Amino acid sequence: MTNKRLIIIFLFVFLVFVAGAVVINRIQPEEKTAIISVNGKKVKEIDLNKDDTFDLKTDRGQNKITVKDGEIFVAEADCSDKLCMRHGSLKNKYDAIVCLPNKVVIEYKDADDTIAVTGR
Repeated sequence: MTNKRLIIIFLFVFLVFVAGAVVINRIQPEEKTAIISVNGKKVKEIDLNKDDTFDLKTDRGQNKITVKDGEIFVAEADCSDKLCMRHGSLKNKYDAIVCLPNKVVIEYKDADDTIAVTGR
């Protein structure tokens, strides 16, 4: 193959990946509800259509969670790395805000959430 063909193929593949990333980033859940879990257990279900701010206290620390304009984010955290604060708001239904030191997970509630039961 010539260099021109390789460049054209590379650009085409690159544009396909960029278009896919844009589409995935724009996928929003149908239902505007978030689930907050602490240590793997659901502790609160939040309606994202109502602005609110509340403190979530765990045995490991505290997070201040804010819902504003349909978005949810961690406004304050007493953990050492503050990654949950730097994450910003949830972007799409495949995203999650995680505060590992405080064992807090915030994610969209998926309307298609089902529990699979297996047995013999």
